[in-house]
Amino acid sequence: VRAIKEAGGLVFVQEPKEADYDGMPRSAIETGAHDLVLPTHEMIDVINDYFSIRSDLKPSVLSDAEFIERIAKHVSYRTGHDFRHYKPATLLRRLAVRMSVLGMSNPNDYLKELISNKLEASKLFRDLLINVTSFFRDPDAFSVLAEEVVPQLLANKNEGDEVRVWVPGCSTGQEAYTIAILIAQELERISATPKVSVFATDIDEDAIKVARKGLYPNSIVDEVPGEFLSTYFVATAGGYEVSSRLREMVRFSNQSIIRDPPFSRIDLVSCRNVTIYFDSDLQDFTLSVFHYALIENGYLFLGPSEMPKNLDQLFSNVDSR
Repeated sequence: VRAIKEAGGLVFVQEPKEADYDGMPRSAIETGAHDLVLPTHEMIDVINDYFSIRSDLKPSVLSDAEFIERIAKHVSYRTGHDFRHYKPATLLRRLAVRMSVLGMSNPNDYLKELISNKLEASKLFRDLLINVTSFFRDPDAFSVLAEEVVPQLLANKNEGDEVRVWVPGCSTGQEAYTIAILIAQELERISATPKVSVFATDIDEDAIKVARKGLYPNSIVDEVPGEFLSTYFVATAGGYEVSSRLREMVRFSNQSIIRDPPFSRIDLVSCRNVTIYFDSDLQDFTLSVFHYALIENGYLFLGPSEMPKNLDQLFSNVDSR
């Protein structure tokens, strides 16, 4: 489900109440990366509508660029968030989903709905956010972080010092908690006691609420190594809860990389698989924001597909993978 959603695909899930065995649809819903939950008999019509809209999003009245510009304008007016510099293909796919749900095939009709219905902008806003995340995503990358970077962050840090980490685009919190685990492990190894502050931010308030609760399904046993699961999580009836030790390290807040002031004096910025949805100008802008936020010799942790064009001008390479 996460892989399909991240690649821009469409994920339908069968209504769990309709299923003879609801484990699989419920697991898919728990990823937070699904698009629609529907009874199976409704899926074919929505799929047909979706592909009909996808193939006909170049109407004579509006070009793709004009359509996106007007949509982004109204979403910004209603929500305060500007999507004009997201990649057009990503926006058009998500718009096709909303239009198919509403049974609309004409972009002008959807614009009228967006303008007249105050709630539609919020629904589209949630659809435009691609909350795909997990614990220890790309394990090899986190191994490099643990072995090469975290020890450097804590070198010469004493009681009274602070280690500051910023995780923009944190979604439901797994990445921020993963980094907190790696820092906690290193602190145990070197017996150091600096203060650790992990600032985890996102523009999706619903995702932030999930992250603050720190409750995750049983399926995280496939993501979190056993020794970490027993040390940093508490088993619950429905899955696992983040321990109080990690909660003390991580602070979640609603913040936009694009619009809001950045954090400062940061030792590590971890922004993984967020800027892949931005156009090149916005990628460069966010990179300059991260460069400003970091202390000299601070570290930037990106996703495997993120290579903004001015990366080499602002940062030196530690590990390209």
